[in-house]
Amino acid sequence: MASDSMASVPTGVIQSEQHSEAVSRCTEEANSELLNTLTKSSHANDERESSSVSLWSLPRRKKYILMSLAITNFVAFLCFSILAPFFPKEADTKGISATTSGWIFACFALTQFIASPFCGKLMPIMGSRFMFLAGQFFNSMCTILFGMLGYIETKDGGTVFVIFCFLVRVSSALGVAAFATASFTIISREFSKSIGRAFGVLETFTGLGLMLGPAIGGALYDVRQDIGAIKLHFICNSIVSFVPC
Repeated sequence: MASDSMASVPTGVIQSEQHSEAVSRCTEEANSELLNTLTKSSHANDERESSSVSLWSLPRRKKYILMSLAITNFVAFLCFSILAPFFPKEADTKGISATTSGWIFACFALTQFIASPFCGKLMPIMGSRFMFLAGQFFNSMCTILFGMLGYIETKDGGTVFVIFCFLVRVSSALGVAAFATASFTIISREFSKSIGRAFGVLETFTGLGLMLGPAIGGALYDVRQDIGAIKLHFICNSIVSFVPC
């Protein structure tokens, strides 16, 4: 009976159904290829648009944000490296060994390394803007305090001087860790289409601060006979540290 029913179906109908199925499969494959092509083209256009964004074409508000972040990084790392030429010699006059002087420098980076992850955890609670301003203000105050450490007497062999040096440097590193972590968040949020160039600008100013700090510190130390190295360091840092704030 089945063979009789199949035989009763016209051959033209069967061929028409097979042709319709073949056309349907071809149409689905063509649509799939077209969708893939459009998706790739869209991604390519987005990448070209992202790479073509110039920092000079940014709105004025974002230019001010980038300039503030760049100046902050420059000043912070300038203050970090400005005392490199004369601090070991000044510490030696107070009876501080070269090893201890080296650890006073090293504790800054070590503290920043440890504190940065905790700053990242506190970011959602405190907010990036508040953490940035608070960190920079805290770093500025610690920089001024470090400039005043030269007035500490060393009758006890320099123990008090060393303790305060470590305390101030660790506190300053906490401030730097806070505003540096916040600046990364601000950059990624405000410059999503040009994040690579924005980070490049920040790192450039960081390098400039580290490079110019020892040169400026050496120049200030050359006029120590007029004002005094530590006092001059205090005056200059108290001015430049508050610029970004």
